[in-house]
Amino acid sequence: MRTIYACILAIALLLLFSCRISYAVMIVHEGLPNKEGVKPDPLSPTLSNPNLPNRKGVKIDPAIVHAAFKTEGQFDTNVFLENENEKFDYLTILTPEAGLELSFGDNKFSVDSETEINLFSIHKDHSYVDERLRGVLEINWTDYKIFITDVYKYFSDRSGSEDVRRVKRQNNFFRVGGAALFEQLEFDVGYTFGVEDYLCSDVIFFGSGGRTITYQDKDRFLNIFGANISYRFLPKTSLLIESYLGFIDYHTNKCSDSWFTETLLGLQGDLRENFTSSLSVGFRYQKYDESEMTDSNDFVGPVVRGGLTYSATKDDKFDLLLERGVFESTFNNMNYYIINHAGLRYTHFFSRKLSLGSFGYYQLNLYPSDATINDVIKARRDHLYGAGAVLRYDIKEWISCELNYEHRNRRSTFGTFNYNDDLVTISATVGF
Repeated sequence: MRTIYACILAIALLLLFSCRISYAVMIVHEGLPNKEGVKPDPLSPTLSNPNLPNRKGVKIDPAIVHAAFKTEGQFDTNVFLENENEKFDYLTILTPEAGLELSFGDNKFSVDSETEINLFSIHKDHSYVDERLRGVLEINWTDYKIFITDVYKYFSDRSGSEDVRRVKRQNNFFRVGGAALFEQLEFDVGYTFGVEDYLCSDVIFFGSGGRTITYQDKDRFLNIFGANISYRFLPKTSLLIESYLGFIDYHTNKCSDSWFTETLLGLQGDLRENFTSSLSVGFRYQKYDESEMTDSNDFVGPVVRGGLTYSATKDDKFDLLLERGVFESTFNNMNYYIINHAGLRYTHFFSRKLSLGSFGYYQLNLYPSDATINDVIKARRDHLYGAGAVLRYDIKEWISCELNYEHRNRRSTFGTFNYNDDLVTISATVGF
């Protein structure tokens, strides 16, 4: 065991040293913010790492121990996403993670943690650390399962596409749910309790009479009830119905509480031998209460989640991602904003270990009412564009590396929100 740890530590230090002389940036998908827990994916107790998909862990009966260490070098041409006076920086990003899986009979429990350390080379006082902790309990009977999950995050990375600032915040989502699988029918019901806290008191809106809205006024509780029913009508294809009822309660009367209902219909699985769907389309109604300072515009409209995958050959794959949704806003006195996102990715596999991918996306953010910026009154509309490429090499099941490039651009009806940014990343991950 000591030999394994020593080897991993030596490799991690070697990769860290090499990345210090070759700088880049990991692809930050600014387009899709956290979904407020509205669609709580059933978290599996099996620990996984997208950079090491085939790692097996170290088995110490009845437990399996997992660990990984990712190091990234980053060059960012516009590190603060500014409209003018752009500043570049070189960053080193270190991400250690560890987890434990425990089985007792047919039941499973896992706990894991991930820490992301972002070190700026020029603007050192902007360095920050993000944390994530997760626990999952899965209790199995013959035809039924019970899931209990809890995910806590402390982070100051950009939380979404409307706000480019790194604002310290924390959230916690606790979910309890049950699932059953029959020959053709599967269902999942659950309840999620969420807490969103901003650890920043900066002002985001100045109202009449000197009154203000700060980030902390956006602190909130979420209570969400959800049910999914899946019916397999073909050998590898299922019809999915999702339905949610949620309540968002702010800690202050300055912001508008709301409740929403959302129902989606989707196709999951293989539509053809080389064509796979995970796309759901539906409708959402969200009713906002009157408040002291924020707008009370309601939302009524379609929502979309998921995508399509087409395998042109065994070595060529296309992935289409579509997203339309509503998210709570931290811009001025707005309650929410709407995102409309479409992204396409092409991946060519030169071998089982080596692949090259290219991608592009477009996103339109819409706000429900006019805002005033620098004495200009109009509705905010943001157009976001991005494109890039990823070269990936899975050297062994316990080590992988990537080279990434991405160009990002935003054009808004308010020019102060415009920016251009180029990112280059080199990264390597070791683990077991």
